[in-house]
Amino acid sequence: MKKVLMFLCVGIMLFGSVGMANALLVDFTNAGIFGAANGQHEFTASSVGGNPYVNVTLDAFYYSILTGWQNANLSQSSVGVGVVALPNPQINQIDGAYKEKLVVTFTPNVYLDSIRLIDLKGSEQADINLNWADWEVQGGNSSGNVTVTAFGISTWELEFATAGAILTGYTVASLDVTPVPEPATMLLLGSGLVGLAGMGRKKILKRG
Repeated sequence: MKKVLMFLCVGIMLFGSVGMANALLVDFTNAGIFGAANGQHEFTASSVGGNPYVNVTLDAFYYSILTGWQNANLSQSSVGVGVVALPNPQINQIDGAYKEKLVVTFTPNVYLDSIRLIDLKGSEQADINLNWADWEVQGGNSSGNVTVTAFGISTWELEFATAGAILTGYTVASLDVTPVPEPATMLLLGSGLVGLAGMGRKKILKRG
């Protein structure tokens, strides 16, 4: 019985490490990965993080009173990713003047651990939509560097906007995420645990 418990404990430790050991940084300041997003409405960076990996798709929009949400262009720089509303191509942030929005989609789903925003200062507010829930993030110190902790929430999509504040402007610098294990991987791990337990039980029965 002790061996069965030992096998199960080892298996549980291995199973738990799947979600913990594979954390990766999605660094939007990295021009080698996201530089080609400049001027595009939609851009996908494939195999971010190596193995395991996550595909990251960016989409840019701005709001027009006359026509509703319209396609905008993405902007990537040394401080992260922003949105360029076509009527106002000089501003490379997610800004409130044209009610811009950046949508980030993940394949596969990820556990979201933290978000780093740049140039969100003072009374400015970022509106982050995660799993249909809105967070209003207040501006930080004079540098405007703000880190939001997301407590390992599982998601496939994030939306960044400006909470209706006309003077707000910021960029998304990076995300810390962990890919969610695929069902096949979970099934394989589960089968292995059952097999180990079964082998241990057979040995116990033989001895008895």
